[in-house]
Amino acid sequence: GDEIAPPRELAVGELRYELVCSKVRNGKREPTAWHYVATSGGGLPRIELASELQRVGDFAAVERTSKLAARLELLCSRVPTAKRMRADLFHVVPDISPAGALGA
Repeated sequence: GDEIAPPRELAVGELRYELVCSKVRNGKREPTAWHYVATSGGGLPRIELASELQRVGDFAAVERTSKLAARLELLCSRVPTAKRMRADLFHVVPDISPAGALGA
């Protein structure tokens, strides 16, 4: 059937979450995965999600759509346990792949 569009924002207890992306999973029996980030509340310092994604992923510097999707995929990949991480723990590193390389 038709899937319901995810809400852009959620409030769960004291935390406010914003939608980062939704991803269609493989297989017809699996629902679309919705990926959210806590942006405020519960003692967290408030963040502007778009600014933080740009700072961490440097999406504006990416020219190929496939690389944009790959970066977002990495940011939204599953981890065995959810952990809180401060934004200042992430650093932008230069893309050192040679021009024309597979995936570049």
